[in-house]
Amino acid sequence: MKKLLTILTLMLFSTGATAVQYLDPWAGLRDYDKQPAFINHDLATIQQLRTAVNGAKLNARPCKVGKVRVWSDWDIPLTSNVCDPAQFKAILNLVVKLAPDLRNNTTFELVALNSSGSPALIVSHYDIHKEPQDPGDGYPFLALWRLRFTNDSYTARHAGGFLNGKIHDVRLFGSEKLRKIVFVEHVNCIECEPTTYLTAVDFDAEAVDAKAFEFTYAESHDAFEATIEYELPGMGHTIDAKVETRTLPPSVNGPHLLQSFVMEEGENRPNEWWAFTCQNFRCDYQMHTGKPSPEFRKLWNKARRL
Repeated sequence: MKKLLTILTLMLFSTGATAVQYLDPWAGLRDYDKQPAFINHDLATIQQLRTAVNGAKLNARPCKVGKVRVWSDWDIPLTSNVCDPAQFKAILNLVVKLAPDLRNNTTFELVALNSSGSPALIVSHYDIHKEPQDPGDGYPFLALWRLRFTNDSYTARHAGGFLNGKIHDVRLFGSEKLRKIVFVEHVNCIECEPTTYLTAVDFDAEAVDAKAFEFTYAESHDAFEATIEYELPGMGHTIDAKVETRTLPPSVNGPHLLQSFVMEEGENRPNEWWAFTCQNFRCDYQMHTGKPSPEFRKLWNKARRL
């Protein structure tokens, strides 16, 4: 999947230094479209992995299966819904045989992405991208692959990189009633007051790759990005508002996603109520201020919190 996110620049201050350093944590990050991780197509390994996935026992709640060391005082937990240690290890070892570069910082989930067939194998991997100017720090980027077995082979559709990302939810969304969308939670920076985003990824939208829904918040209804504003830091970085996001059941005409921006004390502007309708993976909005209309309130009550 082509890079989902617009490059964001971090402004970091060095202790005792007067100069401001502008750092781009995405610069030099591995491009998995040009350097694929899944390079082994050994028939026996593929068959063993497919058998192991089909026979895996799934837990209702994910369990911790490891951790990723980012800094000396910061670990990211790795989770999976395959909690039997032997089954988890067997599947992960087979994944690594197909993608040797994913030996570390990797886990997986088995998720029902459609109404028929076996659960989909979604592989999660963190690249800890070091900043050359400050090698003690690192930035954790989540990469995802959805493995689909086809006869004696497989495809590995990729989405990434998501800064400090994690799978937030998997659910039906948009106009598609048969396959589910993976919502990935991530941030725009680490050493700052971050904005938290969601990106909605359809791993089966295209024949060869994943595709993300694009949203616009621009007054001119342009500038679409593959991000949903999910939590705002305020404090001068954004508006001071509490955001709530809900999705509606799939439909052709929409709307598909609703948001409320309830202004906090000191923010001199009315509350906002947004209704997004998605067509061909582009989601445009209608927005009302003040109190929600009766029509919006009816939709809001039907919608499910994301």
